[in-house]
Parts: sequence; structure tokens; C-alpha cells
Amino acid sequence: MPDSNTFLDTLSGYNHDIHAIRSEHYPQITPSRCYLDHAGMTLYSSTLIHQSSEFLLHNQHLLGNTHSLCSTDLIKATKQQVLCDLFGASDDYDLVFVSNATAGVKLVVEGMSDTFGRASLGWDYAYSIDSHTSLIGARECSSSWSCFKVPGNVTQNYDSQGSSPLLVSWTGQSNFNGQRFPMDEWNTMFKALKGCFTLFDASSLCTTSPPKLTSESPDFIVCSFYKIFGYPDIGALIYRKSAAAQVFRGRRYFGGGTVDMVSPFDSVVQRKGYMVTSSKCTSEIPKDSSPVHPSLSNLVSFNSECLSDGTIPIHTISQLHIAIKSHFEIFGSFKKISLHVLAITAYAMQRLQSLRYSDARPMVDMVTTTSNRGPIIAMLLLGKDGNRLGYYAFNQLISLKDISVRVGTMCNIGGSCQWLGLTAQDLHGFCEKGHKCGDAMDIVEGKVTGVVRVSFGAMSCVEEVDVFVREIKGFLSDSMEEAQKITPPCQTETPADKRSCLAVFGDKCIALSNCHAPKNEARMILEKEDCLLEPEAWPRCSDSPGYSYDERSSSSTSLLSCKDLLGELQATSGFVSVTKLTIYPVKSCAGYDIPQNVTWKASGAGLEYDRMFCLLDQLLSPLKLKNNKRMVRIKPTIDESVLRLEYTSPGGECLSTEIPLVDEQFQEKYQGKLVDYITPTVGYQCIHDKEVDQFLQTVLETPHVHLAKSTTSLSIQNKSGFMVASQKSLDCVSQEMRRHQGEAKPNVNPAVFRSNIIVDSPSLIPFEEDLWTELVLPGTRKRDYVTLRVLDRCDRCHMITIDPETGSRDISVYLELSKFRKQNYKIYFGLNVDYVKGGRFDIKVGDTFQMI
Repeated sequence: MPDSNTFLDTLSGYNHDIHAIRSEHYPQITPSRCYLDHAGMTLYSSTLIHQSSEFLLHNQHLLGNTHSLCSTDLIKATKQQVLCDLFGASDDYDLVFVSNATAGVKLVVEGMSDTFGRASLGWDYAYSIDSHTSLIGARECSSSWSCFKVPGNVTQNYDSQGSSPLLVSWTGQSNFNGQRFPMDEWNTMFKALKGCFTLFDASSLCTTSPPKLTSESPDFIVCSFYKIFGYPDIGALIYRKSAAAQVFRGRRYFGGGTVDMVSPFDSVVQRKGYMVTSSKCTSEIPKDSSPVHPSLSNLVSFNSECLSDGTIPIHTISQLHIAIKSHFEIFGSFKKISLHVLAITAYAMQRLQSLRYSDARPMVDMVTTTSNRGPIIAMLLLGKDGNRLGYYAFNQLISLKDISVRVGTMCNIGGSCQWLGLTAQDLHGFCEKGHKCGDAMDIVEGKVTGVVRVSFGAMSCVEEVDVFVREIKGFLSDSMEEAQKITPPCQTETPADKRSCLAVFGDKCIALSNCHAPKNEARMILEKEDCLLEPEAWPRCSDSPGYSYDERSSSSTSLLSCKDLLGELQATSGFVSVTKLTIYPVKSCAGYDIPQNVTWKASGAGLEYDRMFCLLDQLLSPLKLKNNKRMVRIKPTIDESVLRLEYTSPGGECLSTEIPLVDEQFQEKYQGKLVDYITPTVGYQCIHDKEVDQFLQTVLETPHVHLAKSTTSLSIQNKSGFMVASQKSLDCVSQEMRRHQGEAKPNVNPAVFRSNIIVDSPSLIPFEEDLWTELVLPGTRKRDYVTLRVLDRCDRCHMITIDPETGSRDISVYLELSKFRKQNYKIYFGLNVDYVKGGRFDIKVGDTFQMI
């Protein structure tokens, strides 16, 4: 695959000044950031921000109410910029500023409903299957609706003598995968139908290629300017005046600034552009072939003032005025921008399609058309077996590295269904299982629920493509498998049981062992088992004497599979001791370490009081540490069945509140202050107590936060009753981080992993726990044995990037684990385990478990 410079030399259109532009006008794009979500919102320039501030601070005229002369002139000038400079529109068009494109769609729909909805037949609606959700939502206001793939679906269903007005909408560019659709050509076909109005969504297309509006263009066009300039957050409804006069003729609501006269004593109102009329109006359906509604005889003129309810956002409009001007100054023209982004898109397509596994299978499945497309690429990552992978784990990893993409369906469910092969039944099933767009349920019943999307803007560069491609390759490589080919990390010195070193990766391990078996027996083992390495590729142990395989020697050094080696190990040292027990009484807050001399109760729900409480916001949703970093401030202690929550401010001030843990005392203290709240998975009793609320709101600096107690039999755990970690594995991670980041790097804080039980033994090997199936705590009788069954390894999310002491973000542990603990595209550390029997049992620091 040629590098970016070689490729771009053969492709015209790429802006070779882009690095200078980024350096001068986009300082927020630092070398550590990679922004690939311009279809969602592009980036604003520092020039725009500086000039906007300068204008607001030093403008020769003070901007007053929009009815003042200087404000009116600015609004007119900005409208002219939009219509002429961006869209090249004729005098047939005007516009009204709205909050965003969706608001423009809603305004058209309200006009259709007000004017035609009260007639006996109402109005009909047809929308493209590639439409954004905002266009689909309009169907709820129509009398009937249909979804079309091509214009012929509409022209066949609605004859030229339709009895009801028809609104047809489609997009110029799919925000799902960049596929483009004709504007004027389709509009001509639709307008051949009697009483048809057309609505064109230009939001996605406008980012780099605003369409030119002619006499053949649609009646209504919506766009959002933050998709073009990054800022300000405002949109526009551009309309053909003759069509707007019909659609908004029956508009019912009027706001300030839209009337010339209104009488508070009767129903008389004179709207801007209309003759005096009663606010009551009729909306008969046209009976002749004229597209003009017969009741428009009182119309004098139609302008945007009829639709601009209330005060127009003059300061925002002033920023839009500057945004348009500065954008042209920086990039020259949209023609240049379009050529630039299409060159990047072509480069990205070629690089992504060239990604292959060692057996030539593709790593990426392109979910996009190869022609007539814009600067948007949707894709699915593929596993080595060719199966489609979900988007969630990949997005988690790259977001930690400040790489911005979009995942899910992009609010374009029709497009995703077409390209992913989903049916209505699939969508219903996803919903029943609780799936929401972009969430962790990226595969449901074997079907992917969304894609990974990258999109490019005027300030994009090919180096960002290279970064993205490199991340895909890194993500799809299995670091546990790759570690089999190199010297394993964290090798230990030869202990008394004659092992020299061992590193465990997934369900395999690499070992150098002075075994007791003769050489020929060792060879039999190698032939029988699925060995990880050929003998000549055995690694040397970095922390032990230089054991290595020598075919010519009589050494009994051999490489064994996990099954055989651990069978030997368990015979001599199959026990671990509990070195730490930790509970988290309030979910996502700090933990409480159980004292060494204290025996603690446990059950199938986990350690007693673990995740017994959580914090709820004003919407009764649990607070999460990743979104509320101040939760680490809350330090819990437990004394005689009382939970004490404490916080010490930087100035030394101590705050605290106490909550009884015994249910009878809890109910008595908060009598009349508890509100039951039940979700499909868990029930809560929300505490509305002034003292508790004041403590939480002071510590978290957030209003309307309440402490809630779980009322279900299980704790508010994510996956299992207990999370178990190995001290040797923790030490291994610390050692590897020092090896890569310097000896000054401190040991990893165990609280990062939020484990309940940490175990250790002199003979324990890093990550040996991957192979355990059970942990058994012996009793005086066999029936008294406590068995903790391993459910699975714990796959790690962004939680381990949060410093448990400060709440600050530190991605070093996550990235280090990804280098040697990634398997099947997930990063693993620790075990999820459950208690297999009913009832309760006792556990304390120092207890010894047998590993099975």
C-alpha cells in the first residue's frame, strides 16, 4: 500500500496547505487528537471565535432588539449571505432562521397540519428510507404516510389527481454512509403530482457541498450551520415563497414580531404580509388544477417575518455572518473543499480495503456505496473468522486516545436496515431486549446493531486516516496471541517447585520449566498438546537464569501446555490466601477495606453491604463515576451496622452523614422520607432526607442528588457477586508500566479495578487465574465447603481509566493492558465469580482458597 504522499501525488484536489491552515486556524486539533466526525458537527476556527468576540465587544453599533435598525440590517445581510453565497438561490427563495434543521422540518409539518390537517382528508406524507429520524417523525402528523426507496414508489402510489395535499421529503446525502441522492431531478418528478410539496434535507450534504437552488429545486430546504462551520448552533428553513404562502396560509399560532395588529378584545389579527382577517380560517382542499390555495385572496405578500416567532437570535446571527465570511477566507470555496474531502475519502477507502489478516481475509466490511458518495464512510470490523464484530469495544478504545468517530445507526435507521440486513422484527427484538442506539448491545442474537462511521471536513487531513487505520489494525490484533511470539512479560525467578517462569495468555500459557520428565517424554508432550511455540522460538526469561532450549544438549527444559503444567503446579501449590477484602457500599464511590481481624458475611449477592446503595439524579437515573468524577470524594466506613459517609475538603473541613444498615433502624430513621422506585431490573428506596441530601449536594457540587437503597435480593452489581483479582497480576501490570514508562511510575492502585477479593501466594503466577474454574474455601465438613464458581474473566471498560483517589482521567493502565491482555477484542483483568450455594458464609482476610 503506497503511503499518503505517494497516493496524493496521483490524486488532484487535496489541499496541500491543510497543515498550515490547521496550525493557524484550528489550534484545538492537537497532535494527540484525531477528529473524524464532521458529519455530526464540524470544527469551528479560532478565527471565527476571535472575530466574533471582537465584533461583540467593539462593534460601532450596539446590537439591540431585532426591531432596531442596525440589527435588522445585519439580519438581512446574513440572509443574503446564506441565500447567495452558500446556496446561489434566486429571488424565488427566502429563509427563516431556526434552532436547527429538525426545527425547520417541524415548522413545515406544523404548517401542513394547520392549513390542511383540519380538512376531511388531511394531508399525506412520503419519506425516503434513507431519511434521518427527524424526517420520519413528520409522519405522526399526517393522515397517511409511506416510505419509498426510489421516486417511482411515490409517483405510482399517488396519481396526478390526488385529492389530498402531499408532502414528499428526502435527503441529499445519507448521514449513515454518505450515499448521495439527486435534488432537482427527483423534485421535478415529485412536483408533477398535483398538490405536492417537497422538503429536502440538506444538512449532511451542506457540510462540504451546499446545493445550488434553481427554479427546479424543492419547495423547502433545511440545514444546520454548525455542520458547515462548527459554530454557531443555528439552522435555517429555506423556502420557495409561493409554496410557503400555501403551506403557512392556515398557520394558527402567532408570536411576537409576526403580526402588525392584534386585538385582545376579539378574534381580529393582522399578520405581517396579510390583510386584516379573523384568526379563524378555513382550509378547503383546492378543487382546480392551480397549485395556489383558493383562500389566499387576502394575501398581500409573504416573508419570513410571518414565521419568526419572538425575538430573533441576533447575537447568534452576527456570529453566523462572520462564520460564512471567515470560512471563505480560509478555504476559498466549497468547490475546493469538496475536492479536498473527496480526495481524503478515496484515500481512506483504499487504505481500509487493503487491511487484511495473514490469510488475506479482510479486516473491514465497507457498508457504503463505491460511487456517488460524499465524505462519509460506514464500516463494520471483521474478525479473523470473517464474522462481523460489534462497534462498542473499538469505540471505547479509540475514544480513550481522543479519536472521535460515530457508532450506532446515526439516527438513520432506514439506511442501517438496508445495509445491515435488518428487518422490522429485528428492530422490535432489539428494543424488547433494551437496546438503544450506540449502547453496549452492539450484537443481539448474532446480528450487529450498528456500524462505525468516519466522516471528513474541510480541515481534515490524510494523516488522520493513517491514525484511524493504525488503530483498527491494533484493535484487531490479539495481544494475548501476539504475546506467544515474544518474550512474555512479568516472568518470575525459579521458585522451589522447579518452575523457571510462566506467563498465561487466555487459555494458554508459555513456560520454561526444569521438569522432571526425560527429554523423550517432554517431546511426547509437545507432540500431543497444542504447543504455542516451536522449540527454537522459545523465549529467554528476563528475570531468571538464561534457560533456553538446545536441541543438541541433554537439557530437560521443555515447553508445556497450560493443562499439563498447571496440573503439576496444583499438586504442589494449589492454594491462595485472601490478602484484601473490599466493599463498595455506595456504587461507584470509594471502597471500604474490611479490617484484617474482622469476619465478614457474604452471600450470593456478594459481600454484605456491597453496592447496597447508589446515587440517583433528579431523573432517578443512577450516577456513574465516569460522568461524575467527584464521587471519589465520598469515603465510606462501617461501624456497628452504621454506614458513615465522609468527605474532607482541601481546606481540612470534615463533613459526614450516617445511615443505619439494619433495615428496621433504617426504616425508623427515614420514616416518611422514603420513596419506592422500581425499574425492570432493580428496586430502590430513595431517601429524601435534608441532612443526607445536603451532604451529597455539597460534596458532589450537584443539585437534586439522592441516596437510594436497593430493595432487591441482589446487590447493584454489574455482572456477578464478586470480582476477584490476583496480587501477582497487579504486580505484573505495575512492572510492565515501569518497563515502558520509567522506574518512577508508581504501583497500580488496586482500587482502579474495584475488586472485592484480592488473593496471593508465593507460588502464584501472573494471570494464572485465567485458568481457574472454582475457588473453594474448605470447611470442617465437606458440605460446609464454600465454592465460588468462576463465571468469566472480567472484560474492562473505561472505569479503570479513572484515578480512584482524585477522579482524574489516566488511560495508562488501560493502554498497558491492551498490549498483552487483549483477546477477542476485549481487555481482561480479574474474574467474575458467584457463590453457587444458597445462604450465607463467612470470609476474612487470611482465609485460604483452593484453586480448581
